[in-house]
Amino acid sequence: MLDADTQHLLAVVTALEKDVAWHSPARFQVAANIARELLTGPRAKANEWLLQEEGEGWNDLYLDTLYANGDRQVHLQRGTTSYDWSGRGGGAVWRAERQVSLDNLGDWLTGPVQTDTAEYVVRPPGWVLSRPPGWHATVLEPTHPGRLPQPYAAWTDQGRALAFPHRDNQAVWPLQRRPNRPGFEPVPGAEAFLVPATGLRSEQVLSYIEALLVDWNHQYDAEGEPDLHLALDVPVGKAYDFRLISAEERQRAMAEARAVTMNSMDEVIDLLTHGGCDEEDLQDLRQLRRSVRQYAQVAMRLDPSVGARLRIHKATWRWPGLSVAGEFLAGTPTDLVQWLAPVAHARSSLITQQSIQQAWTYAFDRYAPRAPSARRRV
Repeated sequence: MLDADTQHLLAVVTALEKDVAWHSPARFQVAANIARELLTGPRAKANEWLLQEEGEGWNDLYLDTLYANGDRQVHLQRGTTSYDWSGRGGGAVWRAERQVSLDNLGDWLTGPVQTDTAEYVVRPPGWVLSRPPGWHATVLEPTHPGRLPQPYAAWTDQGRALAFPHRDNQAVWPLQRRPNRPGFEPVPGAEAFLVPATGLRSEQVLSYIEALLVDWNHQYDAEGEPDLHLALDVPVGKAYDFRLISAEERQRAMAEARAVTMNSMDEVIDLLTHGGCDEEDLQDLRQLRRSVRQYAQVAMRLDPSVGARLRIHKATWRWPGLSVAGEFLAGTPTDLVQWLAPVAHARSSLITQQSIQQAWTYAFDRYAPRAPSARRRV
């Protein structure tokens, strides 16, 4: 029996081999080398048949190529550059790990509520999900032509539940046991946080559910602390509108964000100055510091590589409360829950993008030591 870590690694490897690809120009050169080798010469016809059939001979060829020794790899890679494509490979591994984690998340949601843990860690990016007591997802076999059976189809059509792909079937969430009767029913009032999911593609629904369950203020121990900044930062304007912060707090946050943006503008001007930019152009750029959009446009025109370094900071306030689902159960007003749900989804989507960018970077310096105290923050 394989232990949990080995099972996870095997699942990631399977996802990499079957479902996840990464595309560097070197791959196409290697494919051309293989084609030139197999489809020319006296065995060209036989090899063409082997490739078309994809039988045992094709599988042997695939494995021989996948696990080629050093000399063979050099032969296959002739004509490629010496560029290190580790970043793209790191991104592919991230996507495979993410896919496996989402598959496992589906298992956790559909598992027995009474025996399964109430918390689940999704890596990447490393946040903790909390499942409300009694909430459940049930797996269903779609009826012909791919529709959910009733009453589940009606519940999803009415916005009282969400359907998401799970393994080779469909699952419906959030449901709870019927009181004093067998079977499930939608969680009453769930429309408050399900409405924003209208219009999502089916493959996006599980990530939306994930965002609803993220414990944004989970207390991590020193060893379990993620590298990323896993916090729900919301716009201060909306926080003020919902009376979550005072006018003074809003003004202070806006001033701090403006100051950080201005510092970034000054850094761009310094880089352009040392890069030999015309003084008249620099003076025009200084006068545009009050308009972030115009400043960014001119900086990009003067030097795209330098202009791209501009960092525009928005005024935000860190959400101090529970997950979206937790706020719903705590009796938070419906209009606040409805607003918070898509904000949490947007923030979680951004963090996952930051996570894959971090995986790209780490793939290049994978041999460089990283002390826990020097963990990179995004």
